[in-house]
Amino acid sequence: MKIVRINGGFGNALFQIALALYLKEKHPQIVKLDMLGLDSEYKKKIECFLSFLDIKLSLCTYNERLKRSGILSRGQPKQKEMRVLTELFKRRIYSEKIWGDIPPLTAEYYSGYFQNNYFVEKYRGLFTIALERMASKYGFNSKEPGNMSFIHIRGGDYLTPTALAVHGQLDSNYYDLAISKIGGKFDVFTNDQEWALRRLKNKCSLKIVTYEQRMEYPDIQELYMMSRYNSGVIANSTFSLWAANLGNIENKRIVYPSKWFADKELQSNFCKLEPRNWETL
Repeated sequence: MKIVRINGGFGNALFQIALALYLKEKHPQIVKLDMLGLDSEYKKKIECFLSFLDIKLSLCTYNERLKRSGILSRGQPKQKEMRVLTELFKRRIYSEKIWGDIPPLTAEYYSGYFQNNYFVEKYRGLFTIALERMASKYGFNSKEPGNMSFIHIRGGDYLTPTALAVHGQLDSNYYDLAISKIGGKFDVFTNDQEWALRRLKNKCSLKIVTYEQRMEYPDIQELYMMSRYNSGVIANSTFSLWAANLGNIENKRIVYPSKWFADKELQSNFCKLEPRNWETL
């Protein structure tokens, strides 16, 4: 059995699910997800998405995780615990050290973010089908956006000191240049409307998207909605990146920030995630 830990926001979780699917394809053993200790609502959201996938993944138990990794914590493993166990069981535990690397098949427990464009290219079709099924079931398969483009602005959790140290903050200049580059009118998706409006300076060509919430998890609904645009401007966020990659539209025109991370070491590895054939600023 192999186990992949779910950690971070929904965009991060999609990469971890992609790794689990990759391991399941490449290796004959059972592959499970570790969601022990996650917030119950977040866990339900991941399980809801998983239920619409063609390839099924189940969750590991505490004893299954203990046997494969030695993790004693009942909930999410502590950082110190992971460091010690990774040193003790180097062959059994893969704890991501170099950001974005595709891990070896030999480990039994995987902890990391695994943000590599290979996983996007390989599983975006499968994830798109799951989103389409969710939209159909919950009735949020809205009308086509036509000639509008989308903008995604990440505020809220991205404005904490920890997030700012990792990702930094995209300034108004990035959005101004991106808007000029694509042109036309834009629908704005954001988790922080007040902050987004300050960033966009109330431009008349932009409007914050409002919609009828049709399911328990509005961010999944927004992920689907953004996936239906022909063009857009994304933030330095994996949620943004997945939204632009998903959907059934070929040759989308997407603008993304070349400086994805504030952290220099992480930025040096961004080439592993960097999209193909998109436009950068």
